[in-house]
Amino acid sequence: MTSLLGSGTGAVLGHVAAGFVMSVALLVLLDRGRHDHHEPRSGRRERLDPPVGVSVLVVGHVLRRRERSVLAQLVALARRGTLRADRTTAGWTVEVLDPTGLGATEHAFVEALVRGDVRRGARGVLRREDGLLAARIRAVQALVNTEVVRQGYRRVTPLPWQRWPVRAALLALTWSASRAGGDPAVTAFAVLALLVLTALAWTSPRHRWHTLTEAGHALRQHVRDVEETVSPGRLQPLLAEDRSELPDDLGDLLPLALLLGIEPWLRGRVLAEDSWVEELVADLGPLRDHRGHVSALAGDAWERQSTGGSGALHDGAPGSDV
Repeated sequence: MTSLLGSGTGAVLGHVAAGFVMSVALLVLLDRGRHDHHEPRSGRRERLDPPVGVSVLVVGHVLRRRERSVLAQLVALARRGTLRADRTTAGWTVEVLDPTGLGATEHAFVEALVRGDVRRGARGVLRREDGLLAARIRAVQALVNTEVVRQGYRRVTPLPWQRWPVRAALLALTWSASRAGGDPAVTAFAVLALLVLTALAWTSPRHRWHTLTEAGHALRQHVRDVEETVSPGRLQPLLAEDRSELPDDLGDLLPLALLLGIEPWLRGRVLAEDSWVEELVADLGPLRDHRGHVSALAGDAWERQSTGGSGALHDGAPGSDV
């Protein structure tokens, strides 16, 4: 018998060790390129203008804060006059007022809410326990996974070509271990272990990494600038100075504040004019425990669908990039 690493029981175990090392190397190869450590940083600035022409769902994806993106997108469309949200005995209802001007993502979102064609007068009911609605929201977030790439905010990191030599080497090790002539039980274990490692190596990653492009970094930094400015210690002085660069309508900040979880900072100045938003968040926001506390990272009623609903493409949820 001939073997790549010699013969005997020790050589058989050596094949398994070598296969394990190769599998780890393959994981490192597949992970390479996932992180982009060259994120541009803008200088400290006072910025209150929300991104224009970008759906809230896309902003949440780029920012890796999708936990409350559904509620934030709903509020954004209501403020634009596309939808009207009302609280009824059956729950929260939404009605389409003006469907013109919707982007692809927003159109799919409204379609999910009203369960059909997006037309003036179409209505839908929002309930936390509605599993069908949750499934439709999951489908919309899967669309967002594609949209951020199509719109140029993320790029799909290609799989490295080196994965093929590693896979071939694992196949060769499996064959070699079967011919090493060691103890039959040890050989059987080694071959089985190597077959498992080879099968895992041959399985393509379920997710393809979506790393931020230059445009994606710029959008993320824009939102971070707004978040830094819209804080209790910085917003009030800006308002007192009546600066010309403040947006004409501070309510335009509300969807972004909801996405970031900082809408309480706008209470009194903005939320007084949109009191229904507080009721919406209270009804469809994060569940509270018996003490009335919520998780620091709690999202909306559809948090699971908002933070990784799709297995088709990597959705940019926390941990996917830096």
